[in-house]
Amino acid sequence: MSTELSEETLTPAFIASSASIDLFCDALWLEHGLAKNTLEAYRRDLKLFAEWLAKTRAGSIDSVTEADLNTAVSSQLMRIQAQIYEIKKQGLDEIINNKLLTKEAKKRGVTVDQLMKTEVAEKVGNIPDQEITDFYNQNKARMGGRTLEEVKGPIKQQMFARKASVYQENFLSRLKDAVALKINLEAPKVDVSVDDDPMKGNKNATVTIIDPVADAIYTLIPGSKTAMRVSMSTITNAPAPPSPPAMLLLPEQDLGTKDIDGIAAVGHRTITTIPAGQVGNDRPIEIIDERWESPTLKVLLRSLHRDPRTGDVEYVLTKISRAEPPASLFTVPAGYTIRSVDQIRSNPQPTTSSRRLK
Repeated sequence: MSTELSEETLTPAFIASSASIDLFCDALWLEHGLAKNTLEAYRRDLKLFAEWLAKTRAGSIDSVTEADLNTAVSSQLMRIQAQIYEIKKQGLDEIINNKLLTKEAKKRGVTVDQLMKTEVAEKVGNIPDQEITDFYNQNKARMGGRTLEEVKGPIKQQMFARKASVYQENFLSRLKDAVALKINLEAPKVDVSVDDDPMKGNKNATVTIIDPVADAIYTLIPGSKTAMRVSMSTITNAPAPPSPPAMLLLPEQDLGTKDIDGIAAVGHRTITTIPAGQVGNDRPIEIIDERWESPTLKVLLRSLHRDPRTGDVEYVLTKISRAEPPASLFTVPAGYTIRSVDQIRSNPQPTTSSRRLK
């Protein structure tokens, strides 16, 4: 593998680095007798690093610092840190769940197995035949020609397991709320500062103004001095797209209310199951979406999307200020023509805004 070097790269610093790398590789060969391919791999990686050094800080590999190294491999380190966090988080969740279940079982004078039977298995109960039939009809094309009677047992087991996981999650959530659990394990973060590196975007970039009081969302288009207005209720009340027929979408769960940083929030959870074989999976895939919203502020405070294929994606709204914001933040600038989306659709203009709406 060869790397083409430009004249910009062939700086004195890079040339000095190359000489040091050659000496290092020669020493490896003399002292350790490394194979030719191994030496070439060392040489290639070190020269790529030296090239990066020459481009970013005009320095040679002889004067490299740990900060230089951390910057060069920051993306790889971030991925590893994320993996470490996920492993710790899963381990911590398991420890917490076991301790809470053991404590609750001891409080009731039963075993953990008896506790789970009472709170999960007995509450799930029997799966109605009609639900099994509906699921079979929705996924008939994926049943490989097998009849309902042939797959009724596996379908029933799958549906029972899905519902049991819902009851178990709800039960564990109640136990956690009862002890005011606080988890100090933090996900890795990337601090992005633009104080010393101000960014300038496209001067004609669109700007969005969200005004919950006026029930309006404005999209400002500087190029045409147009402000497109759409009602927030129109978006909020829009019907949700239907789930693919091959997926099992359990009814939305009401998680009740809880306090999040001093704000009352209402929670809901939905669970979607992708049956085995639909996307090359040998087992069913369970996807969990949980949302906690403030009825007072009408904003999403926290959400969790859990997919075994991609991991957890968590959103948390922080640093909430209850102070009244300046009215100017919600005012369309002077010189803009406000047009509703319905107006633009019925009377399109040959502008950037009408082309984007199509």
